[in-house]
Amino acid sequence: MLLGCLDLGCLGRFFTPSDSVAVCAEPMIEIITMGVTATMDNYHDYYQETTDYIARRASADDALLKTFENICGGELTLHDFAYKLSKLSDDYLDAESDGSDALLGFDSELDYVVEKIGFAPADMVERLLWFKQCHMMGDGRATFLTGCPGCGHGEMYEREMEGGDMYEICLECMECGKKYELDDVFDLNTVLPIIELHEPGPLDGLNPDGLPVITDEDGIYRFRVSRRIVELYGTDTLADLSYAIQMMYNLNEERLSSFYMGKKFFETSRAITCPRLIPFDDGEPPTAELYRICDLNLYEKQKFLYLHDFIRKHRFNISFVGIRKKT
Repeated sequence: MLLGCLDLGCLGRFFTPSDSVAVCAEPMIEIITMGVTATMDNYHDYYQETTDYIARRASADDALLKTFENICGGELTLHDFAYKLSKLSDDYLDAESDGSDALLGFDSELDYVVEKIGFAPADMVERLLWFKQCHMMGDGRATFLTGCPGCGHGEMYEREMEGGDMYEICLECMECGKKYELDDVFDLNTVLPIIELHEPGPLDGLNPDGLPVITDEDGIYRFRVSRRIVELYGTDTLADLSYAIQMMYNLNEERLSSFYMGKKFFETSRAITCPRLIPFDDGEPPTAELYRICDLNLYEKQKFLYLHDFIRKHRFNISFVGIRKKT
């Protein structure tokens, strides 16, 4: 049962552009960002092309351009700002791929870039990060590894949705050129290879320092989910926490989601998958319904991760704040 949530000033929409190839790369989607040096003379060419594209798109957006001029006052060019943003974005993606502790305390790429820049509003930074993502998709550096429903070709490009809403993408077949919306292609069963089916037990070894744990069935557990506070009873489950996050952020219940009790996304040995509105054809793998909050052996300030939608990849850092007694 969701007891309540408190908005602590969420920084806009939690949009995270697609990931660079990592050690724990996602089988369905291959994104090449920092690997562009294989096809360009050097990083300078890559950043020159990227920042030129971002600045050109931003210059055509009157509202964004006005915001930029108001905060920079002519002391920084749009091109220089786009260069700084691109570097910070790639720093984040590299650190995410490496599982670096440098990202602790940051909820998303947007949060990281906003914090590092220090003076730019989140909605403007988010729009510029989207333009960076569009440049990558336009260059064919984002591929969706599943077959085309039309010709059966094995790969499709991610593309910006023409005439669609901001941040919407479509898929284009590399062979026949036909375009599809994500929901026309996405088959829940194609996600199964990503998930390592395992017996419940991804909680082992998460408290190496032996910190005091809380196992109070009657307590009210408080979690910070990005910049909001969620409260749940100890007898509620991780499935209830998943539902609370989906409700707070207006997320699609039909999409696959998962908790990762370790420090890395897609660390399958630490994954606890969540129930969805549409089941798998062959039944559900072990889900968050099996895990009561009070049985997680949580200690104060313990952190874990939540991923909603393996395609759009909405990512959340979760921190256990503590417990309070029922009044």
